[in-house]
Amino acid sequence: MKLILDDSKIDGAFDTLINGPDVNTDYANELMESYSERLTNYVEKYVGRNHYQTACRYLRRMKKLGGNERVNELIELFRKKYPQRKALMDELTKVATLS
Repeated sequence: MKLILDDSKIDGAFDTLINGPDVNTDYANELMESYSERLTNYVEKYVGRNHYQTACRYLRRMKKLGGNERVNELIELFRKKYPQRKALMDELTKVATLS
């Protein structure tokens, strides 16, 4: 089964998976991949602490869904690609220190 969501519904679906009683791992994996792609594009396009906090909020959601490995990969990617963005480094450290 393939999950297809348009942009306007993906946040709601992600929230449902996190807060819902029955988390389907197939959907969770697809949503994490979708979020990974979107976050990569978002961080590339937008600069500023407010945007970094938004991106990190979604990284925390991914962690909450069990995507620790994928979140760590994204954090490593962002640290290598944007070391000059000090505010981003600060926000990523906050996410990385969460258990």
